[in-house]
Amino acid sequence: MTNTTIEPSAKKNAASSLDQTRQLVTFYADDFLLGVDIDYVQEISRQVELTPVPGAPESICGVINLRGDVVTVLNLHHLLGAKPLTPGSSWCNLILSFGTERVGICVDRVSDICTVPENKIVDGPSNLRSLNSRYIEGVYLRDDAVVVILDPLKLSEPSQLVG
Repeated sequence: MTNTTIEPSAKKNAASSLDQTRQLVTFYADDFLLGVDIDYVQEISRQVELTPVPGAPESICGVINLRGDVVTVLNLHHLLGAKPLTPGSSWCNLILSFGTERVGICVDRVSDICTVPENKIVDGPSNLRSLNSRYIEGVYLRDDAVVVILDPLKLSEPSQLVG
């Protein structure tokens, strides 16, 4: 098992500023370049054995044993309405942390970490292909791509874990 631990960036200053930035961990699900605030990413787990949960909704890939803790892993492809996830050698889990709670999301591959100016994040366009906009916080127009920023709190809502 190979793990990469992500150190959270310093918490954002409450004062609004034009030069305020945010760090995003970017990754792919289907052909979509997605990002999530690094403050929520505990680690990236590669090649972790995923245990299916009989009777679980399609939004759940299964569970993993993460150093003795059972962590539910969400099927991001299903939640976003993208093409079905095809597990392979490059897919991995992003482990998101919310205080004492953790949840994993299956992604095709991790891209990089980018620093984004807050004032460059805009609302997602209504025609953002077929992605489920419920989980989208905004978009960042990079020089080479559009990064769809996910709201990790909405991904972790209990309704995702029960169906």
